[in-house]
Amino acid sequence: MSRRFIFALICLMAFLSCTNRSWEGVTDEQYDDLDTGDPVPVVISMGGLQNGYVKGSGAVDAEDGRLWKDVDVYVYAFRKDAYSYSSAATGGTTTLVDASLDFPSSKLGRRAFYDGSDGYVTWADSDKDVFYPLGKQPYDFFAYYIDDLKVPSSSVSRNGKSVSFPVEIDGSRDLMTAHAEFSADLVAGQGFSQYDILLMEQYAFSSWTARRNVNPSLQFKHHLSRLRFEIYPASEGANTVYVNQIKVKSKTSARFTVASGDYSSIGLDFGISNVRQDLSLCEQDGSVLKKNTYHTEYEGDFSEAVYERPGVQVGGTILVAPDSSYEVALTTYEAKEGGVELHPTPFTIKIDGGFKAGQQYVVRLAVYGMMAVKPTVEVEAWGTGGNIILDEEDKYYK
Repeated sequence: MSRRFIFALICLMAFLSCTNRSWEGVTDEQYDDLDTGDPVPVVISMGGLQNGYVKGSGAVDAEDGRLWKDVDVYVYAFRKDAYSYSSAATGGTTTLVDASLDFPSSKLGRRAFYDGSDGYVTWADSDKDVFYPLGKQPYDFFAYYIDDLKVPSSSVSRNGKSVSFPVEIDGSRDLMTAHAEFSADLVAGQGFSQYDILLMEQYAFSSWTARRNVNPSLQFKHHLSRLRFEIYPASEGANTVYVNQIKVKSKTSARFTVASGDYSSIGLDFGISNVRQDLSLCEQDGSVLKKNTYHTEYEGDFSEAVYERPGVQVGGTILVAPDSSYEVALTTYEAKEGGVELHPTPFTIKIDGGFKAGQQYVVRLAVYGMMAVKPTVEVEAWGTGGNIILDEEDKYYK
């Protein structure tokens, strides 16, 4: 067989090979028309809140005009197929974001600041950007909000696919987490095909999605129950009764899981201790409840149902561990006859289904006198108003 023939045969085989490849088309794994070869920075936006949020200095609600801004949150990003959460400072692609980028020995999330101006967070401890690895490897983004709580790095456990640490609640501090999830709503109306959207869901969040301006968005949710108290005049002697203190017995010790491959495990686990402690209701700004201030001033028709009479909110709100019921104790002050302060016998509040994480409840107290207070509990929107009655029992007293 001549060399010329062999050469011609090789050329023919090469041509047929190229022709067959062109028939198969270029697969998604082989080509990205937006890939310039340059690394893409991680950009994180702040979504809305599940409801409002609460700062250690007191409750913050949309009704107050004080928005979700000027806060620190802590961010982790882990490769979705990772089976261990190693430090980002050690290199590799398992961990993309954590505090070790700024403090090499830290196991905390990387601190980010949200000022509310443009919807995006900025890194608080360094202006050093983080870049996605080239390709389409997706990452899970997690974040947590702990208000002014100080968490030492040494207390953080990063075992397997979970990050957690112990916390103590104090009644005024909100604890929240977020996990960035892709939604087709993020790209609706932007001209992407259904196939493109399916790929975005598969590769969220990565260099591939970031080139298409699809970035992780943090939607925070609450993990505590919130109680608000109102007093109502149930008898003609109610107006001289002042509520000077309200305490609620609650579990206070918990394990806070802030990132996990099992998303359902994220949140507070109060099962580590059955001890309950008194948590005190404070003013809206977090200060001690004012004395000799909260009382009713009703001079109307006492034939009306109690909760149709004007009520008075006592102080701000209190954040407690979700539970089936709570023991509540009031300290009251009787203004007549020289003034007498009395600690009444504690009473229990409960509601069908128990008190759930991320829900707010109004506890209405019908005041008959110094020793006679009767409670009713309803769930309501986070922030005042929007009541939905769950338990009709004892709604009205006359």
